[in-house]
This record gives sequence, structure tokens and C-alpha cells, in this order.
Amino acid sequence: MTKAGCERRRARRVPVQIQIRYKTADGFFQDYIRNLSLGGIFIETEKPLPMNTKLKVEFRLPEMRAPITASGMVVHTLHVGPTKKSSVAGMGIRFSALEPSSRQMLESYLRTRGDAVAT
Repeated sequence: MTKAGCERRRARRVPVQIQIRYKTADGFFQDYIRNLSLGGIFIETEKPLPMNTKLKVEFRLPEMRAPITASGMVVHTLHVGPTKKSSVAGMGIRFSALEPSSRQMLESYLRTRGDAVAT
């Protein structure tokens, strides 16, 4: 990612491996989150959705009983192949709406991981 792309992020990403369920107008999917922040997530998947696809996500943070629920949009994709530089296929999701209770749980989780949380 370019320096300008990194500077646009408001909060550092935390590496994780958390199962996620998400849905679009076309179907339901299940994959793993590779990293997360208060602003969004990166989902590792062999079949990234097209750019600007709107979706709803649900996942549970370690040691938390209630799920995180949010709406978001695909803002970047990575594909793996002989001409691609990435070794991981997936898609970056920017949250467009995060339930207040979900935001509180995510902020708490990020604090315990020692990462700054942007407001």
C-alpha cells in the first residue's frame, strides 16, 4: 500500500484470525478476518467480492459473547496469481454503520491489544 493509503487509516489494524459470516444481496458467505480496526476489516477469501459491494457482517471477538454486527462496503481487493504480488487473496471492508454496542466491544478489544483507537 502507498504511504498515502496508510495515512488515510484512522486506526492501526490488529492481526487476528476470526471466523466471520457476511451476506450480500446475492448470498451468504463464511470466511476468516485477517486483520481488523475500528474502521473496517480484511477478509481472507479466494473469491473477493467486486469493489463497492455492500454487505452486512457478523463475527464474535475472542472472549466476548455478543456478536459484532456492522454494514460495510468492499473498498479494495487482492487476488493471488502468477502476475500478482500478494500472497493472500481477500478484500478490505470499510464499515459504513457499526451498532453502538458493537463499536463499544470493538474499542474495548482493540484497547486490550495495545492499539490506539481513533474516534
